[in-house]
Amino acid sequence: MFNSFTVITTADPDKALLADFAARLIEEGGHLSCRVTLIIVDTMATYHCAPEFLETLAKSNPRFTIKWRSYEKIMNKSKAMEAALQWADDPPVIFMDPDMAGNLSDIRRFLQAHSDGYEMVFAWRVTRKGVLWWRKLLTTAFSFSVRQLLRLPVHDINAPMVSLSGNALNLFSSMRHRLDARISSRLGGCRALGDWVAEVPISTTEIMGRASTFSYGMLIKVGASWFKDIVLYWRYEKKLFSRNQENDL
Repeated sequence: MFNSFTVITTADPDKALLADFAARLIEEGGHLSCRVTLIIVDTMATYHCAPEFLETLAKSNPRFTIKWRSYEKIMNKSKAMEAALQWADDPPVIFMDPDMAGNLSDIRRFLQAHSDGYEMVFAWRVTRKGVLWWRKLLTTAFSFSVRQLLRLPVHDINAPMVSLSGNALNLFSSMRHRLDARISSRLGGCRALGDWVAEVPISTTEIMGRASTFSYGMLIKVGASWFKDIVLYWRYEKKLFSRNQENDL
């Protein structure tokens, strides 16, 4: 199917969780007979450099590569992870949250979707265990509203697991040069690829007793950032549509 793939995730403050994610990713790569690159983006300035245990894992596994990218100040996670695409040399590239070690076995289903010809693959969180009911309700309502407003071909635009083919990577690179830097590549890519976007139903489990890395204030800021991305993209599409109409006249 594929000889290699890349996973991009964020630097979680919980070192044990980060170590478990990396170790189980190595194991999954072995099952798939793939060379694996793990790019970790420190979006919250949690560490000064890559933790030593990650370097040890990479040295003891010749088919596993670690790339660590740090930012001096707290950065929007989605924007930072998109920026990390410039260091991704081995597509497909899969975005995952670091607390999704239990979903690493789903990678093979994403790779299969790419083998079937799809350029962008979204997880669809059909089942979410251990998540408070109001969070499920907010996520579902948000995703439904965005899907209707922008006519998106996916149920979960804010999915914590998304993968891109080599062609999709080229599209994202082109979009970052052509679009206003404020425009979300995820939204733009999903709309542009249309029928070449697939969904993979998954089941996620919240780690019981695990404190969120975000305060309520930070969660509000993240929500506001997403809302801003949607409004900006909606305005961009309207402007583009009007421009195309003028050109047709």
